[in-house]
Amino acid sequence: RALGALLGRHVIVFCCDEAFNFVSMGRLLRGLCRAGTWGVFDEFNRLESRMLSAISEQIRAIQLALTKRESHVDLGLSVDKHNSNVLDSSSVGVPLAATTAVFVTMNPGYAGRSPLPENLKQLFRTVAMVRPDSRAIARVALYARGFPDKYATALSGALVALFEACNDSLSKQSHYDWGLRALTPVLERAGMLKRRGIGARSAIARALRATVEPKLVDEDARSFEALAQSCLAVVDVDDVPVDINTGQDAPTKLDALCDYVDDDSLRNTLQQSYRRLFDTTNTDNEEMLTASERWLDKAIQLRSILTLAMGIVIVGIAGCGKTTLWQVVLRSLETLDSTPGCAYVIDPK
Repeated sequence: RALGALLGRHVIVFCCDEAFNFVSMGRLLRGLCRAGTWGVFDEFNRLESRMLSAISEQIRAIQLALTKRESHVDLGLSVDKHNSNVLDSSSVGVPLAATTAVFVTMNPGYAGRSPLPENLKQLFRTVAMVRPDSRAIARVALYARGFPDKYATALSGALVALFEACNDSLSKQSHYDWGLRALTPVLERAGMLKRRGIGARSAIARALRATVEPKLVDEDARSFEALAQSCLAVVDVDDVPVDINTGQDAPTKLDALCDYVDDDSLRNTLQQSYRRLFDTTNTDNEEMLTASERWLDKAIQLRSILTLAMGIVIVGIAGCGKTTLWQVVLRSLETLDSTPGCAYVIDPK
């Protein structure tokens, strides 16, 4: 994608999965040939072995036609206009733009991946990738967000060590990710807190609390807290929070967003929204439907994480309060911001 941007080429990335079949792949290749764009098939070896062998013939035909500078390519398939899922045996010449190119990416060591057939390996030049230096990336990111170089070096090493320890020590969950994708939101939130006058180590700790804790299951929450304290305790940095406007010590009681709403007011608003949701404010069952502190913590975490991500997945067993959680947070935001909120329920099926 970066190479295509530098060369002025339009790049389209297709995420391959088991649902791809010969018909759908043929349509994609026909579209690439007509438009002259670069097509990148991500996780290409997730396709079935028989699919890979069939697709290799189509890719080979495109490459041969490009080598001969032909204006059309015969992919050996045609889609029936009356039944889009049926292929007839006639050959169709597809217009071929000279800028067409096909790339594939794959992780050969992953479970459930198919080995590439030999005839397909010969069609591509292999480019091996290595794991990036997470410490260097984190250090530069912290430095770019206002952390002094000596602090950025120490804190980046502590963060990467923490994520490596979490990957080894915590339980294995399908939604856990301890790579660069999970590290980026922590760095962004730490930079936001640093610009508000929070000390370097405190900014990292609060960023971890705001971005990592929401996705932890109960059995890993305490373990993560202990790991975070041990990793950050060895970092020798000046941790005095200073107000950048007055030069005085900044207030220490701030929620994860570091905004105008203090923790007590936020909890009270969430509690009131919880009761109004069930319309029990003036009934004798008010105390019975009071939200627990753990549930309120999750509501605060959801409000905080909404500022970092455009898409959020609330994970939990049936009946644990997932729907109630986002409804209460939405009502609380309406109260705090005096702005009506809208919710649309879409059936993904």
